[in-house]
Amino acid sequence: SSISFFIVKSYQPYSMETKKLASDGEMFTQSKEKNILTTINLNAIIKTSYETIQADQLLLDLIELIKKSDKNIFAVVDTKQQFVGIIELNDVKRRILQNKNHQVAIRNLMKKPAAIIYENDTAHTVMEKFDLTNNWHLPVINQQKKFIGFVSKSILSNQGDIYERRD
Repeated sequence: SSISFFIVKSYQPYSMETKKLASDGEMFTQSKEKNILTTINLNAIIKTSYETIQADQLLLDLIELIKKSDKNIFAVVDTKQQFVGIIELNDVKRRILQNKNHQVAIRNLMKKPAAIIYENDTAHTVMEKFDLTNNWHLPVINQQKKFIGFVSKSILSNQGDIYERRD
């Protein structure tokens, strides 16, 4: 009986009762990183202070927005305020500085983000998206595709460090 228990335990560390809880991240397991991520509230790390610009606005409008902002990434929305893409300052700065045509529409300059975070994603899912995309900022949207804000990989990592230091 004891030998059977240890053999089964080596292949399946969780009992039938706890297996689903462990796989859903609702129970502390031996995976320290996953445990830390389950304690992070995504809403607490979403930065909502990012400006949006409409896809039919012009590069000239973006330049004015950049002058007032300390951010280097902007969300692009449509006329219904639904998220459609992002503009990163690095992608447009050459065009701005070379005084090229500033009458071009934002929709022609925006790009799709490498991944999108949904407001009900877990911190573990968010970290997986960061790892897959190698991005440092990802947009957060709700179920109606409305832009909420951005999550920074560095902030998510710092939250994990805070919890780890508490141990």
